[in-house]
Amino acid sequence: MKHLNLVIICLGFAAVLQAQKLKTIETDTSVNGVYQHLSKSTLTYDANCFLITTLDQEWNVATSTYLDASLITYTNNANGTVNQALFQSINNGNWVNLLRFSYTYTSFQKVSTLSTDFWLVNKWKAQSITNYSYDAN
Repeated sequence: MKHLNLVIICLGFAAVLQAQKLKTIETDTSVNGVYQHLSKSTLTYDANCFLITTLDQEWNVATSTYLDASLITYTNNANGTVNQALFQSINNGNWVNLLRFSYTYTSFQKVSTLSTDFWLVNKWKAQSITNYSYDAN
């Protein structure tokens, strides 16, 4: 569930940050009134300033380092909208597919459909499709 929350947050950032180049997001949490590291997201961009990856890391208290937790790799359309987002988690040092989000857009570059697939037994399985509609405003 923790990873799914990170996915939702990062996908939201992907939609908002197309015009800005945010490099890192660090989240600290208060423990007995003292802030301590919790997680860090590192964003990378291509030559067109389109978001291409979001690496999420969780703070390891025992080693005092950030450890890789999840990776989102974005495939963008020519106009910079996200065509597909691949969500992977780390397992024994290897990136493992978990979810794939595919987007279609209206002529005004608003999301029209969002298809979600999950990785099961080495292949993608359709999980859901969400259709969006907009008013005239």
